[in-house]
Parts: sequence; structure tokens; C-alpha cells
Amino acid sequence: MSMLRTAYYAIAVPVAEGVARLASFHRPKIRAALKGRHEPRGWTGPEECIRLWFHVASLGEFEQAKPVIEALQAGGPAAVWVSFFSPSGLEHAGSYAHAVDLFYLPFRRMALRRAFEIIRPDAVITVRYDLWPGMAWEASRRRVPLLLVNATLPERSPRNRLLLRHLQRSYYGHLSRVLAATAPDARRLRRLCGHGVSVEITGDSRYDRVWARAASSVSLGDLDTILGAASRPILVVGSTYEPEEHALAEALSVMKESSGLSIVVVPHEPTEERLAFAEALFNAAGWAPRRLSAMEPGQPWRMVLLDRVGVLAECYRHADFVMVGGSFKGKVHNVMEPAAWGKPVVVGPHYANSPEGVGMVDCGAVVTVPDAAGLAAVVQGWIRDPAAAVRQGSLARDFLLARLGAAKRIADAIEAEIGRHAPGRVRARHDHASRISTDR
Repeated sequence: MSMLRTAYYAIAVPVAEGVARLASFHRPKIRAALKGRHEPRGWTGPEECIRLWFHVASLGEFEQAKPVIEALQAGGPAAVWVSFFSPSGLEHAGSYAHAVDLFYLPFRRMALRRAFEIIRPDAVITVRYDLWPGMAWEASRRRVPLLLVNATLPERSPRNRLLLRHLQRSYYGHLSRVLAATAPDARRLRRLCGHGVSVEITGDSRYDRVWARAASSVSLGDLDTILGAASRPILVVGSTYEPEEHALAEALSVMKESSGLSIVVVPHEPTEERLAFAEALFNAAGWAPRRLSAMEPGQPWRMVLLDRVGVLAECYRHADFVMVGGSFKGKVHNVMEPAAWGKPVVVGPHYANSPEGVGMVDCGAVVTVPDAAGLAAVVQGWIRDPAAAVRQGSLARDFLLARLGAAKRIADAIEAEIGRHAPGRVRARHDHASRISTDR
């Protein structure tokens, strides 16, 4: 074990840093990440406040952590720090009122130890999968509970291979507790972690986050005005790549009932190149697409190209029907976001990458089609029978509602694990929360 740790800190970390510095000459995001590294901000608060270090790979895992963090803080005082691996994740995370600091995960041994000294965590929580050896070893050395939450391990992941599994067990074996998203994930994680690690199923906090975001959705200003004034029905096609755009163009060419249809196309990355491609494609199909940035409220339109990032989830509320992108390219994107709004969802043939996508297709909550002709048939069917579209959307929404509550279960498990190691810390937290409640 000591040989492995020596190799990690003496060889793996310096080599990775060297590669990152070379890559930074061509990759602005990596360059910004190297410049933006700093120690976590210190914080002095009441002793009753538990201190928690969450680690996420990128923005998606941060979104999964948010309902857990907020559930923990709803139960009593908790100071939270969040570290990121991905430069783009931290870059787009913005500010977060529920955290003391957001920072890049340190990899060097002394920098990692310094972070532990500043934060003094009562627990370290990694979200989804991004557990790093140094963090695991240092938490174990300090006897700090280490949890992997909302955890997944896909069947085809390289981590299931025998050699990698053996190497990972050297640090996965230091986990105090694993809270898996699904039963298949739990089964594979037990095999990876070994018999000494407790693995249980608590569900997936992504459902809670998607539902909370829809419930607290705010006005999008000009976008709401433009979409709200459109001819009905509205088809929103979210997170598209070229294959989805080709399928949509072909479907529109064979649809007999599309005269009243308005369409919002949301490219996955609305770069100038991608927008120009979509404009050319749909202009050739006779749909005269217009970029949102060039529109004024009140202008008539048939097709909008959404060239603004970060608003797709809220955009779905204006939809009558939704097609989710990636599903004609190879990997479907988020089907939960339109489901939270109770919208009928259609996807292409590629959805196996998404456990919730598979679940929703299997129970009929999401419709899947093999090609453009199938897409045309589904959308035409919903245009002809709006009540069927509403029923389809209700199935999607009910699927999501049935899976809420994971964030609270995860938060309770984290608190219980802290209580197992330091019962006085949790008792003081509860006493403080009771006093605050009584004072109110």
C-alpha cells in the first residue's frame, strides 16, 4: 500500500500536472484552472455547525449535490465546501449561497493536507463516482468519515475490469459508506469496494434537483414573451446534434399536419458553426429559422434557434411536445427536465446510456422512435389528439414524482455516519436547531 501511495504522489500526480501544463497552451479552460487554484476559504462559525466537504467532478454532479446540501442545512447548521475536478464545472457553477467556498480539488499531498486543515471536515462526501486516491487516503488517515453518494457504476464501465477493480479497492476500501442510486449500481459497487464497505440504496437526487428547479422556475424575460406568444402547439427539441436536426428536418418534410406547429431548436453547444448548420438545414426545408438573439418580442416566427445557454430546462415549460437530443447520435440527454413539467417526450433509438431513460421507455412514460418517419408519426399523433399528449406527459411526470426523496435519505445517512463517529457533534447540531425553532 505504501508503495502505491508513493507511486501516486511521486509519479502519477507530477506527470498529470505536466500534461495539464502542456495542454494549457492550447486549452484556455485548463489554463484558467491552473491559474485559478487556491486554498479553500477558511470559516469560523459556531461549534454546533457541522463541517462538510463535498467533492464533485463537474457541474452535473454539483447539481446533484445541491438538494442534499440543502436538505442537510434544513436539518440544522452545516458549513459546506465544494471542490471540483473539471475546469468547466467550476467556471459555470457561479456563486452558491449554501457553500462557504467553491474551489479546485488539490492533488499534491501537502496541498491536500492543507485543505483538510482549513476545512476540518466532519465528513467528506464524493458525489456520483469521482473518488480520488489522495482524498480517500487522507480522510482515512484523519479518521474522517468518507462517503460516496448518489453513486453509480455502469455495467460497461472500465472500473468493473479485474485489474482496475483491484487497484481501486486500495482507496475505495477506505469508504465509510456508499449510497447507491439503484440496485444494479449497488450490486456492482459491492463487488468493487469489497466486503468491508457498507453499500445501500438511497435513490437518485437528480430527481429532487430537477423537480425543485421546475418548482422554483423564474421568469426568462424576453424568452418567455417570445415563446408565450407563439402559435400552438410548440415542439421544443432540446440538446440537439446534427443527427437530431437531420431527423427533424426529414420528419417535417413528410408531416401532413404541421401548419400550426411552432418549433424551438436548442443546439447542445450553440456555437456559430452549429447555428449556421441548423439555419442552412431548416431554411432548405422551408422553415425560415430565426435566432433568439436577433428577435424582438411580438415578431411572428415558426422556428426559433435558441442561441442562449443555461435556459433549456425552463424553456420546456412552454412546450406542448418535447424531443430530447442525443438520442439519434448515440447518448440521450436529460429526459427528466421535460418530465418535471409534465410534457410528452419522444426520443430516438439511443437511450441506453440513461437509466431513467430506459426506465421511462420501459413503462411507457417516454416514447422512442427508430427514425424520422417514426418521429413524424408521433408528433402528428399528438397534434391530432392533444388529450393523448397530455396523458403521455402525465405518465412522465408521475415517473419522476415516484422517485423523489433521495436527497433527504442521503442527507439523513450522512448525518447518521457523522453521529456514528462523533455523536456529540450531531447532538449539539440538533440542540441548536431546536433552540432556533423554539425562539421563532
